[in-house]
Amino acid sequence: MEPTLPDRSFAVFRATKNLRVGDIVLAKHPKYGTIIKAISKRAPDGFRLRGTSQSSVTEEEIGTVSANQIEGRLAFTIRAKSAGQL
Repeated sequence: MEPTLPDRSFAVFRATKNLRVGDIVLAKHPKYGTIIKAISKRAPDGFRLRGTSQSSVTEEEIGTVSANQIEGRLAFTIRAKSAGQL
């Protein structure tokens, strides 16, 4: 599986409390720092996140992320065609 955001992509995230399964989010993780992942399920104490690349950290390794750790939901991306574009 390929990552949702290819290398050299410019991503804009918007803060929101309206989060759903499938949303791509920017989160602050205590072990992994700033991460971009998809919400895989809602948990009683937050959200479970998963990567969209085979090389991504697993959902089990990430654990549950609280709503307060989520900085925003992906609003849009600009994908560079070459390294010189961004």
